[in-house]
Amino acid sequence: MEKMAKVAKIVGISATATLKTVLGNYDIDYLQRKLLDKYYVLSEIEHKRLKEFLDKSKEHYNRTNINVEFTDISATEYCDKVWTHLVSEDESQEIVEKLNKDYCYDSTSDFIKCRFYRISWAFKQFFSHDDIKSFLCFMNLHPDDGNDLSRDMLYFIFDRIVGEKDKSKDYVCYLNKKDYENNLKSIKDKLSNGDKLFVISVYKTLGTGQNPQYKIPNGIDVVKINENYYSDEKDFDAIYLDKPTNVISNLYDSSKQKWDDTDFLKFVFEMEYLCQNGDISDAQKKDLINAGAKKLSGIPFVGLKDKPNFESMQPYKGLATQWINQGCGRISRTNNKNQNIYIFADRDIASVIDTTVKTSIPLSPEFEKLLDELMKIGVQKSAPTLYEEKAK
Repeated sequence: MEKMAKVAKIVGISATATLKTVLGNYDIDYLQRKLLDKYYVLSEIEHKRLKEFLDKSKEHYNRTNINVEFTDISATEYCDKVWTHLVSEDESQEIVEKLNKDYCYDSTSDFIKCRFYRISWAFKQFFSHDDIKSFLCFMNLHPDDGNDLSRDMLYFIFDRIVGEKDKSKDYVCYLNKKDYENNLKSIKDKLSNGDKLFVISVYKTLGTGQNPQYKIPNGIDVVKINENYYSDEKDFDAIYLDKPTNVISNLYDSSKQKWDDTDFLKFVFEMEYLCQNGDISDAQKKDLINAGAKKLSGIPFVGLKDKPNFESMQPYKGLATQWINQGCGRISRTNNKNQNIYIFADRDIASVIDTTVKTSIPLSPEFEKLLDELMKIGVQKSAPTLYEEKAK
């Protein structure tokens, strides 16, 4: 990019173009440092004009209510009793017995069970709100009977929330890369016909640029948030945002014991970026890449003595924040909204959110409201880089 920019004019167009994360964007600080006066930013007049345009596009948002609610437990607080928050004691016991039978094989069991709880908690919100007809649930893993988020287990739990056997399947749709376009069309058609749907996807499938909005069903009242254009489509009514995981290639992912060449090369570049940015030392980089090479060879990974806390690093938070922001963007595609807009989220996303984006990039009212509520429950600041520590 630096070489090209010295001989040609390059325009970066993205809502998150200035987001500072070497994992999910160009190294903005590096480019500014190298290009000097050839690195252009918007002038104050241009910023003002853009802000006026954005403000106009949001002028009637005050006619809506943006509701934010976080999961009632964090990942470390999981215990079998939490299921009584969603279903009766007898039904809770049934769920616990099945989970213990199917998912009690190693130290990750509580993590797996808590993931089932979070998605079930989201489904409970969907089912219990009459004014939610369309719900988009963002996870990190596609539910599949071949992994640790079994569809059969989900239906077992969801049926108890619905109160009728084999009924929850009528509400649940999956959106993954397999036959994506046809599945999305089917979902849109059902929603346009007035069906109530809980759509499960992952950040990487339904992320940047995807358009899940659908035609307004007959008899549905919507709030028009601006007069910029006419549209016969509306946005989803609600969203759930799980805490992004595997933002960096995960050495500890037991579901993938052996990496392929692409996995390893991606990991090498991630470690190089973090080292150049001062987030990890040369020694840590070497140990991590050696561990990655072992995983490429299929050698069991036993851990590291000096394991970096990636989640505390600004580049990690920046990329996780980008994913969450883009997730919120999927319910901000049109100017037609439900009067009540719902954002449900894993309370643990507070540990990976970068609140500095509030003053550095344009935000949708939904994401801005989420940031405000996260700041109330407490967010963790990014750890200083090695360069910053040395400068103290």
